Amino acid sequence: MTASAIIVAAGKSVRMDDKERKQYLLLDGRPLISHTIAVFSECNMIDEIFLVVPEED
Repeated sequence: MTASAIIVAAGKSVRMDDKERKQYLLLDGRPLISHTIAVFSECNMIDEIFLVVPEED
């Protein structure tokens, strides 16, 4: 059996009124989305990761 993680990072940060999308804002010097991907990458139960982002990204 294959276990997949689907990470949805398609927000546009409209409520934040920021030009940079939240998933790309830096946290500890890395984009926020990279922290999320790292957590799933380290999980032995996850075989594959799908990242959903806006088409223009």
